[in-house]
Amino acid sequence: KKPELVRKKTKKEKLEGARGSTAARRFVGDQMLMGRVDNSPSGNGAFRNDSQIIMDRVKIFYGWLQIFTALTFTFEIAWPIEFKTFSLSMGFINFDMSNLLSESACQFSVPFLDKMTVHLAVPFMLLFTLLLSSTPAHFLRKQHRVKQAGLRVKLIASLALILYPGLCTLLFSSLKTVHVQGIGNVLAVDYSVEAFGAKHMPYVFLTIAGTILYVIGVPLAVVLALRSNKKYLYEAGETEEDKFKHERVVNAFGTLYLQC
Repeated sequence: KKPELVRKKTKKEKLEGARGSTAARRFVGDQMLMGRVDNSPSGNGAFRNDSQIIMDRVKIFYGWLQIFTALTFTFEIAWPIEFKTFSLSMGFINFDMSNLLSESACQFSVPFLDKMTVHLAVPFMLLFTLLLSSTPAHFLRKQHRVKQAGLRVKLIASLALILYPGLCTLLFSSLKTVHVQGIGNVLAVDYSVEAFGAKHMPYVFLTIAGTILYVIGVPLAVVLALRSNKKYLYEAGETEEDKFKHERVVNAFGTLYLQC
């Protein structure tokens, strides 16, 4: 059989097909260029390469998406129904596994307060998993312990900042109430729970603890870590000890410092 003839694309079709990829390449190239301009010219080891610049931009966009998912719930505005539906449908961005499981099977659908308890435990479970998985490398690859420690800090900081908006939204939602005529004040996310009643009060104390630990603790820990290591981040020093501390700090906090 004769092979089927493939119709050649016209010049217009080729231009239209390449338009999307060209725009994407142009956008990525512009981000790299802006990142290079922002980089410090001092050559101190905290310089970001192109891949790190793109990852930083992705983190910023991801954080914007997390804020966007809580926008329509946080502010009582007459949002267009399409916009509100789209915003709430992006809730999986906040790594709320309870919502994902509840949509897959009714057996996994649990009350809001129970979901909040599970969600508050997720950072500890991830931290334990991360430390446990890095233990073998710590003993088997002793010569790379500095880089391992830097990567460990990067992963912990990235996970904390990814989970942070979702945790804040969850904690504040547990205190948001509405008044229902004939019933009284109830939780806005669960009308079956009386606000600050006997069932709700234990979770109020849990919310206070979570607010101190996550809402205040995470940004405070980032600020303290950056301030305490600023000296070694930008100055390599002359002694071997100072150079070692400089390498360790750059590996652990360099990207986070430049991103902030």
